Amino acid sequence: MAVSIAGLSIGSSFCGYLSVVIAMAAFLHHLRGMPRFFSLLCLPGTMGHELLHFLVGTLTLARPVRVYLFPKFHRDGSAT
Repeated sequence: MAVSIAGLSIGSSFCGYLSVVIAMAAFLHHLRGMPRFFSLLCLPGTMGHELLHFLVGTLTLARPVRVYLFPKFHRDGSAT
């Protein structure tokens, strides 16, 4: 079933995807108070992100030195 709003057709699959995105955003917002668990949850994405940095650096002859996969937590609660 599709709903038409201002000539734009919105199907049920779009609403399903949108509800999953909203639920994940709410879940990640809830995890802001638990930085170590949040970092662990995001580790696979961080590994892929840093691997691509390393690959692009190597391809552009930038000579990457090191890759940081785990954040450093500071006393004020921030992480780098």
